[in-house]
Amino acid sequence: NAPHPPADFRVAQGFLTRLEPTLIKRLDAANIAGYQLIQGIDGQPAVILGIRMPRSIHAEATRTEIFLMGSAVVVGLVFGLVTVFLLEEQVLSRLIRLGKNVAEIGVRGDFSARVAESGHDELSDLSHMINRMLSDLERVETETRNNEERYRAYITHSTEGIWRCELQQPLSISLPPEQQIEHLFRNLYFAECNDTLARLHGFASAPQMEGLPLRDLFDINQPKNLALTQEFLRAGY
Repeated sequence: NAPHPPADFRVAQGFLTRLEPTLIKRLDAANIAGYQLIQGIDGQPAVILGIRMPRSIHAEATRTEIFLMGSAVVVGLVFGLVTVFLLEEQVLSRLIRLGKNVAEIGVRGDFSARVAESGHDELSDLSHMINRMLSDLERVETETRNNEERYRAYITHSTEGIWRCELQQPLSISLPPEQQIEHLFRNLYFAECNDTLARLHGFASAPQMEGLPLRDLFDINQPKNLALTQEFLRAGY
């Protein structure tokens, strides 16, 4: 019945009853208070007991929470840096080296070269596949070169006159046969031949015939040449 109780007691008094005689209330960020309604011998409210305490447990919990959050941030940063480092060391740098090796091989055109293989993962499998592809390309290139050398040797040493011609202007196969034949004899020239053919036509060597128009050596008016050209046209060239 105090005429001027403290403000927090006045607030607590409004919540305390005989059914709910206890109240716990946070006063501020640093303090907490507990209030207990004590009844007299007549069963009527007699005294309100108030206890104030610093919120040490809450403060400790707050510090622990801040520490855990800070630790999580630090661990996350460390984990991220380690991940980036491992990614750079184990993946990105190897990919860059692999790309440079492939680019250098492409520039040189040296299919006998090989890229470096390291580790036992997908990148090493990729390097192995690239090396296997380079090996196949090297084999095909060798076979092609050998075939070309045999082809050149055959042409060079053949006792038959061998020649290949090309067109100075493209030929439309939709033209009538007579115009196609005329276009052929007007635009065909010797692109390649062997020495045997050159000597048959009075030249010392094959280079002297290369680039020579076909019409300079073959007369279209001769029946044999005309028949040969017509057969060439009917066969679809």
